[in-house]
Amino acid sequence: MPKQALVEVPLLQVLAEMPGGEAKPGDIYPRLEKRFPELTKEDLAEQLDSGGGKWTNRVQWVRQSLVSKGEMSSPSRGIWAITDRGRARIANEKSQKAP
Repeated sequence: MPKQALVEVPLLQVLAEMPGGEAKPGDIYPRLEKRFPELTKEDLAEQLDSGGGKWTNRVQWVRQSLVSKGEMSSPSRGIWAITDRGRARIANEKSQKAP
């Protein structure tokens, strides 16, 4: 399972691709999972001792971290959105990878 830090940019990229840069988590998870082909069905089914899925929990912690950094927001209940700061991070990542 990918570490939290490795999920941040892909999560921002998924949001940037959504209409208006925002979506419900239920629409985000499947798109994000596709960015991690190494995730197995077992990984996705793994549960925490406290209940709930481990992958879902990991993504929620990543979201909270990105909100704290100002790269994501919640414009309304149940909606995740990318901010201008999040878009700038994606642009910066692309420019660092360009030859």
